[in-house]
Amino acid sequence: MRDEKQLSALIADIYDAALSPSLWPDVLRGSTAFVGGMGASVFFKGAGNSTGYPVHTFGIEPHYQQLYFDKYARLDPTLIGFFFAEIEAPKATADVMSYDEFLETRFYREWVQPQGLVDSVNAVLDRSATSAASFAVFRHERDGIVDDDARRRMRLIVPHVRRAALVGGVIDAGKVEAETFSAILDGLGSGMFLVDGRCTDGSCQRCRPRDAGG
Repeated sequence: MRDEKQLSALIADIYDAALSPSLWPDVLRGSTAFVGGMGASVFFKGAGNSTGYPVHTFGIEPHYQQLYFDKYARLDPTLIGFFFAEIEAPKATADVMSYDEFLETRFYREWVQPQGLVDSVNAVLDRSATSAASFAVFRHERDGIVDDDARRRMRLIVPHVRRAALVGGVIDAGKVEAETFSAILDGLGSGMFLVDGRCTDGSCQRCRPRDAGG
């Protein structure tokens, strides 16, 4: 009965956040308590591990948030598996790779372990060809690795989180795809021109329209 009341109150808060974005930190706090963990986040990530940013986060220090997207996302061995998971399907580390192998990675040693984290349960909320919006609850050592109960609890709230995020405009795959493309261009070391198939700026001698006598 207590779980039912907790779930009912959390779902109400989730839909309130669709209309009042300032309530998302409270939603993530409630989601963390319901699923079991140390923190939670709604974030965007590119398919190539090269771009991304958090939208709303609870329980993860800003320093580690910044480190993740600036450096460690490229080293995260779980990200591709999570990226291509079925939308709304909860996935833990052990669902996408060997947990023992995960413990041997630089990502675990330098980003996960220093925070006292051991696992996370993730769900894709929406996805474009190049990026995905995801929802994750992070597990601390005291919570243990993700178990069937955590997956069950996550499964109960993810559809509501997704609907609220879509209604509230928190996730916009088209916008994310454009921002991901922009971030890739910003990261290029060499200059480049973007033209269509006809080189319409006229700078290409070969593609420049010829006159009637040519």
